[in-house]
Amino acid sequence: MGAIWTGIMEIAAAAVIVPLGVLFLLSGLVVNFIQAVCFVLVRPFSKNTYRRVNKVVAELLWLELVWLVDWWAGVKIQLYMDSETFKLMGKEHALLMPNHKSDIDWLVGWVLAQKSGCLGSSLAVMKKSSKLLPVIGWSMWFSDYLFLERSWAKDESTLKLGFQRLRDFPQPFWLALFVEGTRFTEAKLLAAQEYATSTGLVVPRNVLIPRTKGFVTAVSQMRSFVPAIYDVTVAIPKTSTAPTMLRLFKGQSSVVHVHLKRHLMKDLPETDDAVAQWCRDAFVAKDKLLDKHIADNSFGEQLQDTGRQLKSLLVVISWASLLTLGAYKIFQTSSLLSSRKGLTFSGIGLTIVTVLMQILIQFSKSERSAPARVNPSKPKNKFAVVQVHVHLKRHLMKDLPETDDAVAQWCRDAFVAKDKLLDKHIADNSFGEQLQDTGRQLKSLLVVISWASLLTLGAYKIFQTSSLLSSWKGLTFSGIGLTIVTVLMQILIQFSKSERSAPARVNPSKPKNSESLGVPN
Repeated sequence: MGAIWTGIMEIAAAAVIVPLGVLFLLSGLVVNFIQAVCFVLVRPFSKNTYRRVNKVVAELLWLELVWLVDWWAGVKIQLYMDSETFKLMGKEHALLMPNHKSDIDWLVGWVLAQKSGCLGSSLAVMKKSSKLLPVIGWSMWFSDYLFLERSWAKDESTLKLGFQRLRDFPQPFWLALFVEGTRFTEAKLLAAQEYATSTGLVVPRNVLIPRTKGFVTAVSQMRSFVPAIYDVTVAIPKTSTAPTMLRLFKGQSSVVHVHLKRHLMKDLPETDDAVAQWCRDAFVAKDKLLDKHIADNSFGEQLQDTGRQLKSLLVVISWASLLTLGAYKIFQTSSLLSSRKGLTFSGIGLTIVTVLMQILIQFSKSERSAPARVNPSKPKNKFAVVQVHVHLKRHLMKDLPETDDAVAQWCRDAFVAKDKLLDKHIADNSFGEQLQDTGRQLKSLLVVISWASLLTLGAYKIFQTSSLLSSWKGLTFSGIGLTIVTVLMQILIQFSKSERSAPARVNPSKPKNSESLGVPN
């Protein structure tokens, strides 16, 4: 019954995501086209004019995602900062130094940038693959975002040139630099703690260890024209679920607390080593601030009223009206929905939208960020071989107690023993010497080969004797079939994920204070 309900919910989510995806994709392609035309015709003659025009054009796309956060999902972003800094937001160049807490930190930054009037000139340093994201990644590339390969030998010159290009930026900009290098997860925090212990650094509890080379380069290259560093700390209160891209599309609200502290760039040390230490000290202070947030469920009393801006809502309504009118005219003057050819194109289009939205959702997930590197001496296996240790102990049923209470106590004792065994495994990375050779059985391989051969032969015969791939009707059914398969496989994948199970209830009055678990990539 639970699986059926999950399937129904996933299909309902898809019914919401696809229309939003159509709106986002079509409007985004229009924006990308305008950006491309301006890049070719305007930028070669006046970079400042191009940047001013691109700021307006890019906002027409990015405001849709701001609407998704602000209006559709109703995410409540509470901003804690002093009043003087609040008045300066959006009126000066700033280097942002946030922790990387959730899957949508970048969207939280966009919401704050929009409220400050600098959404179209908000920038970030991102991994190179981000620019390949359809629509959103392309718009970032046109907007002077910096993209890195995560190899310092290649990225050092890219960063220096990218930072220097911003010297003559015509409007106040925000440049976000995620110095942790990857999104926060418990596994990465554990690895960061181990790394800090082995190298004599302060052991983190709520953040990862910052990678300072990029930050040092940013400070050295932009010290003369960027007056401020915004030390941004993002936290999710205990009473709220962490926001994700999928939750946003489903219209599920969350609460995000943001603390912002302004530092003057001129007050930073002069030498690279001292700047690197300043960055590490800032993250130690950030860690303590997050400890306080865990205890108080708040960043203090300096809460600023940001509200919800109407601009993003008006942009979405305008896009929806324009595209609906355009679609109506097309359907009215063509046979797009009354012919096999039209239905085929419509089916293929919806399939493409479904796939692209899935790519966006998957790309935003924290488990996609680079894994923690605990032992740099062991290179990552490109074939992604996973090792699992299993310990099995046999108990005779006749040896169990007779009464129900005694059996229940036996079960609890078994899990106490299991806990100690796992402690030993953590220490030794093994369950001991009683390792049995299981090998790999050929039966599963033979079954898969047999099924693949049988279905391939059947498909060949069907395609040979029918017009399934040579008629619009056949192509339509094929497209619908592939869409159904995609949705069903996604249901299976989502259903299997551990985060779908109910969250552990520790004790909200006593926040868990684990010894740190993070890592530099």
